[in-house]
Amino acid sequence: MLRPLVHFLAIGALLFALDAVRGALQDVDAGAPIERVEVTPDVVERIERDAIAETGRRPSERELAARVDAWVDDEVLHREAVRLGLDRIDPVVRARLVRNMRFLAGEDDPRTDEELYAEALAVGMDRSDIVVRRRLVQQMRFLLEGAAPAAAPSDDELRAYVASRPERYRIPPRVRLTHVYLSRDRRGDALEADARALRARLERDAVPPDAARGLGDPFLHPTDLGLQTEAQLAKQLGPDFARAALALAPGGWQGPVESAYGMHLVWVRERRDAEDPDLESVRRSALSALQAERDAEAFEAGLARLRARYVDAKGASAPRAGDARHASEAARAASDAS
Repeated sequence: MLRPLVHFLAIGALLFALDAVRGALQDVDAGAPIERVEVTPDVVERIERDAIAETGRRPSERELAARVDAWVDDEVLHREAVRLGLDRIDPVVRARLVRNMRFLAGEDDPRTDEELYAEALAVGMDRSDIVVRRRLVQQMRFLLEGAAPAAAPSDDELRAYVASRPERYRIPPRVRLTHVYLSRDRRGDALEADARALRARLERDAVPPDAARGLGDPFLHPTDLGLQTEAQLAKQLGPDFARAALALAPGGWQGPVESAYGMHLVWVRERRDAEDPDLESVRRSALSALQAERDAEAFEAGLARLRARYVDAKGASAPRAGDARHASEAARAASDAS
């Protein structure tokens, strides 16, 4: 009974936090007090060390700048999470801090979880623990994504979304075919001559595709292939065969068409040109993708408005990574010289 109650309270707290995020964004628009995020040489040096440990090489100026920007974003999100009190309402954060304090104090410590949690907050563990930090940043990301809720898209909006992304949703050309296979391993140098002779026989005797299955060599793939895109055919018979098969006109024996395995005589039974999908067939994936894009847009817009609070006293943006890197190198050089 206790666990569902805890989850219920946590959900309620996060909904309260969501309202607070909306209010915070409105405060920014109204001109909230300016705060600072310091990108010091020590910060840049730590970010650079982490990059080297992760990639095995020193990052370029552009790569380092991107990592510094990401650090600034996370710092803004973390500070906002603490300002909104997420560190005090998130059950995962609470459990982590209590566990940390139990480890430090020892299992024989008589204090309650509440007392240990209060001490963790008092010593700033909610700000220094990397797992807690990442959790709070993640929670702020979720809250920002939900800070600008939108009505479910209409069918017309979904159709427009699908039509604007043909590379993702448009159904490419497809063919349905029957083929007769001749093995390169079995026929060797006679392969092409055998293939041409078999085609002449098929045409002379007007052999329909259903009657031709036993006239070739055994093959590991089916001789009758349903509607296939070029990519699907390429997986089975190689890109050269797929490209050639898509160019064939329906009806009649054609070829030989070469594949990775040998040669094939092909009868295209049906060809369908590229077409837009029926909305119902892509509704779920399009709805999910569109919502994800809207969430990302809401997050970026919310983060930009929050980040506007964190500038220096002159209103300039945070120092560039290259400037901080040069300052860090100069500081190290001065230290070495002394």
